Amino acid sequence: MMEIQQMSTHYEVKRLSEENIPEILRLCQGNRSYYELCPPLVDETSIKADMQALPPNKTQEEKHYIGFYHHQGLVALMDWISGYPEEKTAFIGFFMLERTMQGQGMGSAIITECCDYFKILRFQKIQLGVIQGNQAAVQFWQKNQFLIKEEKRGQQYDAVILMERTIAENC
Repeated sequence: MMEIQQMSTHYEVKRLSEENIPEILRLCQGNRSYYELCPPLVDETSIKADMQALPPNKTQEEKHYIGFYHHQGLVALMDWISGYPEEKTAFIGFFMLERTMQGQGMGSAIITECCDYFKILRFQKIQLGVIQGNQAAVQFWQKNQFLIKEEKRGQQYDAVILMERTIAENC
């Protein structure tokens, strides 16, 4: 049984719903540089759509739209899918850290704990996609042991760098 609170020993982890949209919106709007690379700017409608978005052949039960809370409120959010694109893979569709907390190791600490949790769930790897041109994101994920697996060319916002981290015993 999945207990999302086990994803972190430092933050309170909660499933996010439409009632959390105002705080999600504040966190996302603080990261304008992301939306300059991947417009349009976030709004309530786009957050609702993200909460419901699924890859082919996946269900809402396999989607986990979660927030990481500290005493100052929502500090990070993550959207991940169980068993996508393969059964033993966790796919991170979105991860964003409060802008004022970036560069302090908090994002890496959250990802490390999430990796530990994915290992408990017996996933063998974690995948994610980064919009081409978002070099800061590529560097962040590489610092967290993700390797570039493939570059998918496309139109401006469809060009994605697929990254992957194998969950090893020393993860």
